[in-house]
Amino acid sequence: EAELQSRDTPEETSEEATPPPDVGSGGFDEIPEALLNAIWQGDISAGQTVTGTLAEGEIHSWSFWEGPATIDITLSGDETFDGVLELYGPDGALLYTADYGLGGDDEQLSAVDIPDGDVYTIVVRDFYSNPADYTLTVLLSEG
Repeated sequence: EAELQSRDTPEETSEEATPPPDVGSGGFDEIPEALLNAIWQGDISAGQTVTGTLAEGEIHSWSFWEGPATIDITLSGDETFDGVLELYGPDGALLYTADYGLGGDDEQLSAVDIPDGDVYTIVVRDFYSNPADYTLTVLLSEG
């Protein structure tokens, strides 16, 4: 199980959203707005660092599918970036979130267990929807 960098637990969302046309055999009732509105940036692998630029109001998503693995995910930016880092499971459910720092602080999810090779989605956004440059890193967990 992932170890969050704070005393808080993952957030649950109650925002209503329309599911995609094909929800698969497992199905799900709703998809969080952040996941629906995210602009896909590509795949990210363990051991990789990527950079991105959020325009005002943008949300970015990255796909990770190299399970089984235990990973650390780190989101960094400049002193004005108030980053929010979220991890969604293959069914679109929010698994973990990190939003504990202030502008310029890194956000991190540590020792996240990815039990299979399904697609997991990492979502990056600014808390205030401001434009920002960011760096996203995924590493195999040492712990």
